[in-house]
Amino acid sequence: TYIFTLDEPDDVRAALRTVRPQYELDEYLVEGHASIFNVLALFTILAMTLPIGPTLILIFIIRRLVLAKLAKHSDQMSGRTARMHNTLTKVLTLQSALPVFFSVAVGCYGLCQFDIICSPIQEHLIMELQSVSYMALLAPMITLCCMHPYKEFI
Repeated sequence: TYIFTLDEPDDVRAALRTVRPQYELDEYLVEGHASIFNVLALFTILAMTLPIGPTLILIFIIRRLVLAKLAKHSDQMSGRTARMHNTLTKVLTLQSALPVFFSVAVGCYGLCQFDIICSPIQEHLIMELQSVSYMALLAPMITLCCMHPYKEFI
């Protein structure tokens, strides 16, 4: 549905001029939607942002269940194996929490849309947090820092 929420650049530029008259928008391509209160735009934003909350809660519940099961069977495994399982669980939990960067971008976007706090720096931050994939950048780094063989190598 996001394709249908894009307004014409001139319409978006006109809407931005009323809200932010100090912005010089003439030589830039402006895309997006003039208002989040369009049904399709709001649906798209909610579809992109709402699933992360329940997903994170589910991840932490499953993590707790896995750790409980590991603790129950820890007498059957060696200390090294138990530590490895705990480390793997820690790495996966940290990696699953990485979408928090996307949530910060959504929060900044909401603050701008409702005109609570908005500045050009904040608008650039929204795009940086959304377009630069910190999740893809940080996921391997978490593995490198937490897994013992990689940690020793580094």
